Amino acid sequence: MSIEDLDTETDPKENYCYDYVDVLKLDSLVSRFCGLLEETAPTTYVSQDNDLYFKWNFFTGNTQRRGFSVVLTAFTEPANGVNCTSDSPGQDSLFLCDNGRCIDNRWRCDDRNNCGDASDEKGCR
Repeated sequence: MSIEDLDTETDPKENYCYDYVDVLKLDSLVSRFCGLLEETAPTTYVSQDNDLYFKWNFFTGNTQRRGFSVVLTAFTEPANGVNCTSDSPGQDSLFLCDNGRCIDNRWRCDDRNNCGDASDEKGCR
């Protein structure tokens, strides 16, 4: 999961988030994102299984904030027995990210950070 945009209502004096996104596994809080993207670190999260939930909590007052945008990408790693280089038979549909992840080649150059390190967007324009 990569956060692409984050602009939520906060009160910096009180260190309080009116609007926020919770990332949960089952009922456990993994991470909370609020405020501005440039103030948030890290902006990616990797789940080791298929259970990941988002909870959008928002203040119903008058706000001019954009909210948030995330990219969810399924990937595999060569350590799991997958070779995603194009010289492997049948693997033309995979792209090897700089961080070692393999993603679907269709996700290259789509203006989304599918690799988690944005290497799928390098050299696209």
